[in-house]
Amino acid sequence: MAVDFGSVGGVTVYPNGHFAMSEKSYLRWIDAAQVQDVVASGVYRVHRFDHASAGAPGNKLGLRCSNGNGDVVWAGLRQNFAETAGKATIVWAFRDNQHRILDTTPLSATGQNLGTDRQDGALAVGQTWVDPTQTLRITNLGGGGSSPNEYLDLQVSIVEVPSMEFFTTAGEITRGLTGSYVNANLRGSTDTDWTDGSKTISAARVDNPVKFPTSSWGARAAVGLTGGTDADWDDFSVQWDGYMRVRRKFLLGTISDDSSRMWIDRDGDGTFSAGELVNNNWGNGQGAVLGDLSPVLDPGLYRIRVQYEEGAGGNSFQFGINEFLFEAYTDTTFATRGLSAAYINSKLNGSSDLNWVDALQSGDIADSGASTLETTIEGPAWVSFWWKVSSESTWDPLVFRVNGTEQTRISGEIDWQRRTAILPAGPQTLRWLFTKDASVSAGADAGWLDEVVISDPSLRPQIIPGPGGGRRLRFTSQPGDTYALDHSTDLTVWTRILSEIPAGGTETVIDIPAPLAGQPAGFFRLGR
Repeated sequence: MAVDFGSVGGVTVYPNGHFAMSEKSYLRWIDAAQVQDVVASGVYRVHRFDHASAGAPGNKLGLRCSNGNGDVVWAGLRQNFAETAGKATIVWAFRDNQHRILDTTPLSATGQNLGTDRQDGALAVGQTWVDPTQTLRITNLGGGGSSPNEYLDLQVSIVEVPSMEFFTTAGEITRGLTGSYVNANLRGSTDTDWTDGSKTISAARVDNPVKFPTSSWGARAAVGLTGGTDADWDDFSVQWDGYMRVRRKFLLGTISDDSSRMWIDRDGDGTFSAGELVNNNWGNGQGAVLGDLSPVLDPGLYRIRVQYEEGAGGNSFQFGINEFLFEAYTDTTFATRGLSAAYINSKLNGSSDLNWVDALQSGDIADSGASTLETTIEGPAWVSFWWKVSSESTWDPLVFRVNGTEQTRISGEIDWQRRTAILPAGPQTLRWLFTKDASVSAGADAGWLDEVVISDPSLRPQIIPGPGGGRRLRFTSQPGDTYALDHSTDLTVWTRILSEIPAGGTETVIDIPAPLAGQPAGFFRLGR
């Protein structure tokens, strides 16, 4: 269905403050089947999204696209207003529940500034909007239909662009790098600039692309070289200079025969420092080898310089790129890239352990012995933990007790299981106890305990119905506090879906973000 509210918190974008199609999809006023996800170039028909009867079977009420950087852009037809009728409304959905209207006619109104004349910002028939990365183009081809089923046909072009491009100047006009060729092998050179008069440049040319995977670089005479043959150049060197436009994060290196080295002006100060050097075995003869990789290069424009030398034999040069699909950090401060590793001098391909580092194992005990872990906490509290056991079934159990009263036990060959307990107010003594009877050993004769979590039970969220068939979470809160919400499908891997949730008083109610609200099963964890 397609639904509109008349106002939104007193903030109006159009006369009645109607929601955009992205917001309606988030609120489930537009069904998922009425959204067209654009994954390939083509012509797509989209019907108006601002009429309660517009959702006829098969009608698409919004187009959802992504550009080369993964930014989400929606396009739709808002027919109710003269400024937008017959035009494509385009919005940037920078969060699931937040968007910005994109003005396709910036500064069209006299005396206005950017962002203040967006009433005429919709895309008119015959016009094309291109996103800043130039990887997404939307053209309004016109429309038709009668109320309430008016529509537009939109040409969507998804343009594949390389992760990087080279240009001779910062103006990004001429593609390629300027190669300054030297009719000598400079393998032993320590100079960082061969064009400053310290070396004799035989010729210069723009190389585009800077890619020479074989020994055939063309005619030697074109760049003033004499070593080797046109099919296999020898005894020469080249320095490439220019600029590199980075569109997606990656690490960059060189693959060369013989050696090479590269500088990338990562700090943008206009100079090349020692810390900006990326080395590929400079000063040594070698086959085609990938050298060191640069640090992660964020999107932007960088000045770059590459030096390459060739002695005899095969000669080749090209860039090696390692694109980043994601980044890993050691902790949630996001300060140190990488993962913390714990190495074990054993093959564990058959292990089902959740954690090889810090799971607690019971002590090495004899028959009729016991191994105990105990702590006292203040209730009320919600306790959860993972445990497993390998022992004689029935007779050598792993037991969990609260204030001396047994809550649960396992024995035999039991793999990792999760247990929970809700404890009342007051001191609560928790004890995990592994015991052996007077005879018989089986398995590893041990119990294990991991991921013990003790939390305030008042924070346990309750799922309640929400608007439009959605769902909400309700929980007891402390005014002035902020909370975070995690989601899991297996109680093992948790994903942070909301952070900095402000308390709405002593009780807070929040909408479950789409598409989680539509999932048949899942688990939520709330914390301060």
